[in-house]
Amino acid sequence: MGEETIRGMKDLADKLKFAEQESFEAAACVAASDKSAKKEMRRIARLTRQESLKNEKINKELGKFWERSLDKYGNDVDSDEDNEVDEAELQKVRSKRITFYSNYRF
Repeated sequence: MGEETIRGMKDLADKLKFAEQESFEAAACVAASDKSAKKEMRRIARLTRQESLKNEKINKELGKFWERSLDKYGNDVDSDEDNEVDEAELQKVRSKRITFYSNYRF
């Protein structure tokens, strides 16, 4: 083989080695990015579950409130008293809602 051919082969070998090194670095970068994305998805899923549990708790409290209101005022649709809500009960629900939102971190 001629010197030019040998030089060309060495140049090609250097380029291949450089490309291989770059591909390993790119693969490591993609793996780190993938790991970070998976971690973020787990964090979001955990927060979603927590939010769902909090919403469920609020819904239960509201359900209890309306059950107590029905027990207290009855189920007479034509009565004007049905339009009135016990202010103490309403304040209790409001305070729980305010507590929930003040504990929530965005």
